[in-house]
Amino acid sequence: MLVLNHITKVQNRKGSEEILLDDLSLSFGDNGLVLLDGKEDADSLFDILSCFTIPDKGEILFGGKVVYDRDTNNIDSYLSNEVAFVKKSENLIKNL
Repeated sequence: MLVLNHITKVQNRKGSEEILLDDLSLSFGDNGLVLLDGKEDADSLFDILSCFTIPDKGEILFGGKVVYDRDTNNIDSYLSNEVAFVKKSENLIKNL
C-alpha cells in the first residue's frame, strides 16, 4: 500500500509563496491502477509520488516502509523495484 502522510509542498513564484499541497494525507490500495487527472495540483502530487520533487513536510510510505521523510531516503529502491509511472503529457497514450 502506498501512503502519503501530511504532505505539504510550497513553491516560490515571482517572489511569493504558493501552497501546492497542504497537509495532504491519502492511501492507495495494494492492487490496481490509479489515474490522476487535473492541472497543477495533480502535477504536484504526481511529482511527489514519483519522487521528482520532495515534499516540504510529511512522509511517503510504501508497503509499510518509509520511502522518504526528512530522516530517511529509500527513493532508489522504491523507484527501481516497486512502482512505475507514465505521464500523459509525454504522448505515450493517445486520445487521453
